[in-house]
Amino acid sequence: MSLDDGATWRPAHLRRDDHGRTWTRWTLPWTPGSSDAGPHRLIARATDRTGATQPATVPFDDGGYQFWAAVRHPVTVA
Repeated sequence: MSLDDGATWRPAHLRRDDHGRTWTRWTLPWTPGSSDAGPHRLIARATDRTGATQPATVPFDDGGYQFWAAVRHPVTVA
């Protein structure tokens, strides 16, 4: 998980054992400070057992079936 638009990455905690080739729920504790107020973009990406990591972007797929890029999550800290 990146809290700074991909400049640095923190490992998340998987919520169950890796069964391979499946979606896996994860958590990452984050307590924003008062200086963090405002919009942020959290980025989640997966890394497999071989060390291959999801890319930041992928070519557009007209069919919408093959999206494998890292996912960005906009949040606002009040």
